[in-house]
Amino acid sequence: MKNFLIFILFLLVLGFLLYVLFFYTKIELINRKQILTEEIEKLKKEYVFLSFKVLGQDEDNSVVSFELYGFDGVKVTNFILTNRGRDVFIESKVIVLKKSNLVVFPWKIYSDVIAPENGVFIGDYYAPDGEVMLYKSSGRELFNFINSLYSDGLNSKNEYIENIFIAVLHTVNGVKTGRVYECMAHINGGLELREVEYE
Repeated sequence: MKNFLIFILFLLVLGFLLYVLFFYTKIELINRKQILTEEIEKLKKEYVFLSFKVLGQDEDNSVVSFELYGFDGVKVTNFILTNRGRDVFIESKVIVLKKSNLVVFPWKIYSDVIAPENGVFIGDYYAPDGEVMLYKSSGRELFNFINSLYSDGLNSKNEYIENIFIAVLHTVNGVKTGRVYECMAHINGGLELREVEYE
C-alpha cells in the first residue's frame, strides 16, 4: 500500500511538472510570436537593397561593383563581378510579410548573354555562414525567422507570409560606365531599378 501511495504521489508530481512545463512553453511561444509580429511591423516599407556601379566596359564585358544593404540602409558587403554582356539582370526572391512589409534576397546576377541558370549566385556574399546579414539589425526574433526562411531555400509559407515570388530587375539598352544604379523595394513587393542622378 505504501508503494502504491508513493507511485500515485510520483504521478501527481510528474503530471504537475508536465503541466507547468507545457504552460511555460505555451507562454514563451506566445511571447515570441508577439515579438516577431512587432519586429515585422517595424520594417521599413521602402528601402534600397542593392546598388551597382559600372567600373568599365568593352564590347563584350562589363566590370561592375555591387553593394548590398540591410533594410536599415547600412552597407553590408560589396563585391566586383565581370559580367559578359551589356545589360545587368538582378534576380531576387521577395517575401511579402503581413502588414505589406517585405524582405528581399538578391539571388543571382546574369545578363543579356548569360542565361539565368548560369547566373552568379550572390547569397554567399551576404550570408557567408548561413546567417543573412542583410537583416541583422532587425531584431532577434525576425533575424532568426529570416535565417530559417533562408536555410529552407525561401520556399516555405507560414502565418507571417502573404506571398513569395521571384522578381528580375534589369537594365535596358546597356549600362553606362561610371553610372550608379539602385534597386529599391517598395510596399507590397514591388521592386524598381533606377539610375541615380548625382549633382
